[in-house]
Amino acid sequence: MAWWRDARGFTFTQVLVACAMLGLALAAVGAVFDRGVRQASLDTHVTKAQQNARTALELMTREIRETTAPLTAATTTSLTFTHPDAGVVTYTIDGTSTLTRNGVAIVGNLQNLSVNPPLPIFTYRDVNENVLAAPIGAPANVYRVTVTLQTGSDSLVASGQSDARAVLTTSVQLRNL
Repeated sequence: MAWWRDARGFTFTQVLVACAMLGLALAAVGAVFDRGVRQASLDTHVTKAQQNARTALELMTREIRETTAPLTAATTTSLTFTHPDAGVVTYTIDGTSTLTRNGVAIVGNLQNLSVNPPLPIFTYRDVNENVLAAPIGAPANVYRVTVTLQTGSDSLVASGQSDARAVLTTSVQLRNL
């Protein structure tokens, strides 16, 4: 049993250096893991915002395309028309950057009004493809409506993470002309 007494072990300094190196390696692995979790969260928020905007854009496009009557009212932030099945439909963006359909929120956190200069949601063109100044005095003269939604996440900007914004645009030719 005396053989173990002669065995040389590690010095206290060697053990401390090994622990410090192990701690640095674990800190690096933890930082990479933390960055991956933050990026996954960012991607989830961006994807959700874009998907909600795509759904709203699809709904608006379909309803505008289905209308056979001229537009009732047209500004850069609101559009009113009569849908053959749904009746009078009004899309508008309110002061909280929420797009509503007849007063019911369909998508929030739009960035159209927070950029400088503000990005109009609705742009109107006549039969010659000339841009009409909004508000439109004679909505019946509108031939094409371009709908633009800019998405983003206010919570990501507030938390200091990068904000990946997306601009979704579609153009709808009205059937009433």
